[in-house]
This record gives sequence, structure tokens and C-alpha cells, in this order.
Amino acid sequence: LDLDNLSLDFRREGQMLNGRFSSRQVEGEIQIPDNIPQQPVRARLKRLSLNYAPGQPDKPQRNASSSADPSRLPAIDLEVEKTEINGKDFGKLQLISRHTPTGQELQTFSLKGRQLQLSASGSWSRTDAGDQQSRLQLSMTSDSLGNLLDDLGYPKYISRAPAEFDSQLDWRDSPAGFRPDILNGQIRLKLGNGQFLNVDPGIGRVFGLLNITVLQRRLSVDFSDLLHKGLAFDSVEGSFELDSGDAYT
Repeated sequence: LDLDNLSLDFRREGQMLNGRFSSRQVEGEIQIPDNIPQQPVRARLKRLSLNYAPGQPDKPQRNASSSADPSRLPAIDLEVEKTEINGKDFGKLQLISRHTPTGQELQTFSLKGRQLQLSASGSWSRTDAGDQQSRLQLSMTSDSLGNLLDDLGYPKYISRAPAEFDSQLDWRDSPAGFRPDILNGQIRLKLGNGQFLNVDPGIGRVFGLLNITVLQRRLSVDFSDLLHKGLAFDSVEGSFELDSGDAYT
């Protein structure tokens, strides 16, 4: 996160360092206790503005973060009144973590806005052998996956499609060392009425005519899914098991 025109004001009050900060991207207050292992760093932000550019991120190096010790990191108590991503309002953000003898426990992470409702919990720990383990339970709902992906800057591949997503994931590295090839767990995805865009329609529209699940639509003289570009669907649902990055249904 790059900060432009940053202004800082810190002062000591008892056993706490209190600060105010402001920039084009973030504005708020922070409290840093002297006894960080026992007390969380507390931040209350009026706004947080992030830029996200979809693409091919740099591939994490294997065990690149193995030198980090999560048990030495402070717990966090963070609330953001208004979170913006690419200039779009994503609502309120909350993050609460707890310090444990072996690392960090993510008690609450939530983002609640018009396009996205997200909640997560998890942990980041370090074993006696020095290995790291990350676990994440993530749930997400959106009234329109198409609009959500558009707000995040992705190409327009899908239209409408209310979405539900649940997952329980773990991998043997830090959160920053996440890689698809070490991912284990379960994923469930459910999409409501929507349309895949920029798809060669041909055979897909033929199946759309024959599919018994859309017979009612045909009887009501609704052929909108055949007339618009792409491939319409009433619902899409799937569950996957992940084992070292390989997915099984």
C-alpha cells in the first residue's frame, strides 16, 4: 500500500503510543501498546482506499517467508468505516486477531458492502520443527458475481449470477507463501440465474432449447437467454476436494 501526502502525529499517553495519520489512501487513528504480546495494536480508520489490478502476480518462492515467526507478531484490532477498492465502495471492514503461543489466530475478518459480504477466520502457526501452517475458513455471498468482478477490474466474463462461496483451506506455509500447488481443503460454489459472456454459443444454445429445467421459460415465451450474446444458465453448483493443488469432484 503506497501512501501519498502522508501526515503523522504521535504522542505517548501512559503505556500507550497514540497516533493520528492521514493520506490520500487512508485516514484514522492507531494505538500501539508497550506490551504488544499481551495487547493488540488497535486501529480505527475512517477510510481505506486500495487499488487492485487483476493479472498474473509474482509467483511466491517456496518457503520464502519461513524466516517469519507469527508468534512474534502483534495481535490486531482493526475497523474501517469505509473501504474502497478501485474507487468502488465495499463497505465496512473488520479484522480481529489473537496472539497465541505458536502464532496468530484470525478470530474475525469481515467485509460488508453492497456487492460483497465476506467473512473469514483462520490461523497461522509455526511448529517446533520450524514449519509453518496456515488455515482459512472463508464464506462469501454476492447479489451479482458479474458486477462484483467488474468492480474488481476483471474482464466481463459473466453477467448477473448471485453467488455463494464457502471454503475450508489449509497449506503448509505462511499466508504470504500461499501457492495453488500446496493447497488442501474443500470448496463449495453456487451461482444463481446468470449468463456466461463471450462464449461460443452454438451447441450451448441447442442444449438450452432442449434442457427440461428451462421448459417453463420457453412456455412463457421467454427466449432472452438465446437472443443475448453468451450462454445463459439458471444455476451452477459444485463442490471440490483439494489435495496438494489438485481438485477432485
